Amino acid sequence: AKASHAWGPAFTYSKAQEAFVDAHKVLVASRKAGSMATRVKALSTAVKSCLLMGDTFDALRFAQDELAMVNRSNKEDLVSRGDITDLVGEVLEVRGDFGGALAQNQDALELRKESKDKKLEAKAILRKAEIKLQLNQAKEAVEIAEQAVKMCKECK
Repeated sequence: AKASHAWGPAFTYSKAQEAFVDAHKVLVASRKAGSMATRVKALSTAVKSCLLMGDTFDALRFAQDELAMVNRSNKEDLVSRGDITDLVGEVLEVRGDFGGALAQNQDALELRKESKDKKLEAKAILRKAEIKLQLNQAKEAVEIAEQAVKMCKECK
């Protein structure tokens, strides 16, 4: 069977645009419903759709705006705040702002520690190692990654 569409940039862009529109609707509805888990997933989809479309400005704006709203209204939800903070860091990394990505990662790491979730804390430490690799700081990245591995072993 032949596909009725061409898998090219235009198709990818249109699908990313559709995903963004749908995710934005879910994001708005989840804000009203008070569902943080759905809100974070919808935000992640919206931001990643923007990135697929090459729109790093809007991706960053959406993530930062949502983080500000959640920091004001759901300060006690450390996991969601950590997830969104990490998402802001991912966008900054895509934009080439590795210093900003490291700062966001540090904020996310602090939230993970405060939430006492060792698996999420290990994941944040591993993200730090990934960013260090992007900065060509391989030795430091390996040391940081070893920390994450040690923490993961302790989680079992």
